[in-house]
Amino acid sequence: MNATDNPRRQWLWDHIGRLSGAVLGLLALAGLIFLAAIGFKPALGLIAVVVIGVLLIVVGGKMHGS
Repeated sequence: MNATDNPRRQWLWDHIGRLSGAVLGLLALAGLIFLAAIGFKPALGLIAVVVIGVLLIVVGGKMHGS
């Protein structure tokens, strides 16, 4: 039995890297937000860089050439 026997397992197999990256990224962002909440000022700059980076990726993904 392999991952292609079940479509759901195949989907998970194909997207496991993206899913784990999203989970780990959200955990890291939550850690930065916690640090910012307790007063660690450099965390605010890192949060800004992360948010701007995600926005650039989203906007860049929506752009299509002619």
